[in-house]
This record gives sequence, structure tokens and C-alpha cells, in this order.
Amino acid sequence: MLTEFDDIVQEIRNWIENYLDIPSEHYGGHKPCPFAKPAWHKGKVHVVFGMREEVEWQLAQWNDSYELVIVVYDANDWNAESYTEERNKQVVKKDLYLMSFDPDEDGPDDESLDPQSWGELTEEVYGMVFIQRLDNLQRYAEILKSQGYYDNLSPDFNNYVKRRELANAWTKEDQR
Repeated sequence: MLTEFDDIVQEIRNWIENYLDIPSEHYGGHKPCPFAKPAWHKGKVHVVFGMREEVEWQLAQWNDSYELVIVVYDANDWNAESYTEERNKQVVKKDLYLMSFDPDEDGPDDESLDPQSWGELTEEVYGMVFIQRLDNLQRYAEILKSQGYYDNLSPDFNNYVKRRELANAWTKEDQR
């Protein structure tokens, strides 16, 4: 059971500012996510705690008040990866997209992702489900693609990006 809400929110902020906004060799000299810090500072990121029911509530209540909603969950009680993959088949029709960030037993692909260096505050094991507009996600991905961001990333990650891109294209076709 997650009990350290304030610490986890601060830890997410530390991760955004001290890892996602710092150029990394793993990302070809690019920041892992150059859009996270500006969104955080504009108050466009909302962090809540919950499980599947909270994700569903956030989807049902989506109103574009935020660019990103992060649902933090206890990774000892749930692994969201298969849920988000399956649920995306429905939510893409509403121009929404879910991404799960589950703790990886093998450790991160990026060796510079050392929790001590970016400001880990808690020993809690938690995962996150990110909810955002698919159109925005794709627009940001196109910017990154034009800068060579994906060139050095793993085939698995690039396949994931391609599947997301196809889901967006199919959604656009359905809306015509």
C-alpha cells in the first residue's frame, strides 16, 4: 500500500527535472522527455493515486484541464502493462492514450537512470499509468523523430512507437 503521497509526487518532480530534462547519451544526446518539465511547471500535470478503477475514472472525466494525468499505483498489487495495451484499443477512439511505466526487474535500459542521481526519495515500489491526448503525443513524437531522437533506441521501443502511430492513423480514418 502506497503511503508516501507527498514523497512520491516530489520524487516524480525530481525525475522530471533531474532525469527527463537532462540530455542523455542513451537518447542520442537528447533529453529523455523534453516536454515533461514545461508541462509540470505550467501546472498541466496531475498526479493521483489509484488502480484500474482510478484510471477508468480519469478516462471518463477527461476534460483537457491537464495535458497529462499520472495515476500512481502500488506495483506489488498490479502490473498495468497488459491492461493499458488492451484498453488503448478503445480509448484511442476518444483521442486518448495510456502508457504504463512498470518497475523493471532487469533495471533501466538507460544506465544514466540512477535513482540516486535524480533524487529518489522513497523505497516504495510503484508504477504509473500516463493518460494523455493521442494527438498531442503523436505531435511530440513527430518533433522528436525529426531530430533523430529514435535513432539509437531499441527495436522494441521503436515498434511500440510505430504501433502507437498506427493506432492514431486508424483513429483518424474512423473519424472521417
